Amino acid sequence: MERKVGFFKSIQFKLIIIYVLLILIAMQIMGVYFTRQLEDQLVENHFNMLDERADLLAYSLVEPLTAQWDDRAELTAEVNTLLRDLFSIENSEVQVIDANRVVIGTSNLSNQNIIGQLSSEIPVRRALIGNRDGPGSIYRDPQTGNRIRVLAVPIRDEEAIVGALYIEASIEDIYDQMQDINSILASGTLIAASITALLMILLSRTITGPILDMRKQALRMGYGDFSRKVNVHSTDEIGQLAMSFNDLTMKLKDALSTRDQEQKKLRSVLTHMTDGVIASDKHGKMILMNKRAE
Repeated sequence: MERKVGFFKSIQFKLIIIYVLLILIAMQIMGVYFTRQLEDQLVENHFNMLDERADLLAYSLVEPLTAQWDDRAELTAEVNTLLRDLFSIENSEVQVIDANRVVIGTSNLSNQNIIGQLSSEIPVRRALIGNRDGPGSIYRDPQTGNRIRVLAVPIRDEEAIVGALYIEASIEDIYDQMQDINSILASGTLIAASITALLMILLSRTITGPILDMRKQALRMGYGDFSRKVNVHSTDEIGQLAMSFNDLTMKLKDALSTRDQEQKKLRSVLTHMTDGVIASDKHGKMILMNKRAE
């Protein structure tokens, strides 16, 4: 009796699952490595760009901060002009502080009220004594939750420190871009897995098709039907197995035909013998007897 194998227990399903899992694992490993490297590179590029702009601005502010101004408003106007020209970085704010910790300019138009006030930021105090904040500190804004880089840069002339720059630059856009890239990678992984599953369905049929054909032929052979041959579609291992199966079928057919002929000959000889002949198996049971023996 022929037993049907369920799809979820078949070789075809196992091949599909294996290849889809391999694709998913490979895509995940590549995705994690790629996004990590890209994120580090984007953050590093942003830091380098911020440092270069800060150094350029600090160099350009030496002359205004060391000049003599009759009206402090003129100094503020000059500083704000330099900020607009040299530090137009989106989602960032830079403050210019003189040697007395007084804010004399800011790039944030909505925060102009801090001009003339004392800066209480600790990085500013460190910058005014000549210390620059390494690669910059990152913290989260308690109100928006955005990641912000803080940088304080001393402004030096040839003799002394004449001021400092205090910079707050949001780097949340970088992480937003990384989320978009992760979404694209996730979509690409799903598309690749779907295409792989479809291709594996087609490919697995070329493997399981001949096997199923041989199974049907084996069942036919069990009922004595040796007339059908397994179709050979390739010359690979599966094709060679099909050819070997066909060769075995022909040999088995010839062997059974020879056995039938020998049995007919033996039956004819026993029928025409004048002596009685009785044959038994090893247990003594009679398995053959001619007419004379009867």
